[in-house]
Amino acid sequence: MNLIKTFLILTLLNFKGLTFSQTNQSESLSVKVIKTNHDTLVDYNFLSIDFKSSTEVQFNYPKLENKILNKHEIILKNDSITIKLLEKPFDLSKHRLTYDDTLKIPKKYALRLIDDKSFYGTDGELPKSEFDKIVIYKNEKSSIIESNDIKDLYNLNFQLQKTNVYIVNDGRIIITFWASDGAGGYFTVLILRDGLIEKKIIDTGF
Repeated sequence: MNLIKTFLILTLLNFKGLTFSQTNQSESLSVKVIKTNHDTLVDYNFLSIDFKSSTEVQFNYPKLENKILNKHEIILKNDSITIKLLEKPFDLSKHRLTYDDTLKIPKKYALRLIDDKSFYGTDGELPKSEFDKIVIYKNEKSSIIESNDIKDLYNLNFQLQKTNVYIVNDGRIIITFWASDGAGGYFTVLILRDGLIEKKIIDTGF
């Protein structure tokens, strides 16, 4: 594809200055741009800078269609892989809370940091639940992800229709879900590679 054609496609799709991944295919993903019904490769920068949840793009990879929802967990699987996402009740005794004393509102609505970090899932109140871990079962082996990348995600409330797992042909796993108990809603994309979270993307702009 020559430079003129590339420029015309980027202009028509209105990607607002975001670029395709041409130098590092290992950080590219195939997506469908919903408004144009166009398939293309985008890099992690596109997803990080201007990703609008599932309203603008869809991932072009097989989904795990077999889903089971239990209390505090959702299981997604096919014949070769099972992925379990678990949440747990928020334990106040295990966290350090920082409130914003400058706000002229009751303290219980002014939570600013949890464990010295910004958080997702509430608009200033204590969360009711927190992300516990991700468990992957494949080839009769299991791996557990409990990294700090998921420790700022609260009030998961997993839902069958709003939680998806995509399997990329190079072994990467894409996990997407909507979360919140009402206020403080957010959409999350977790890109896993070799049992680790390679990229986390949070969208709160809706």
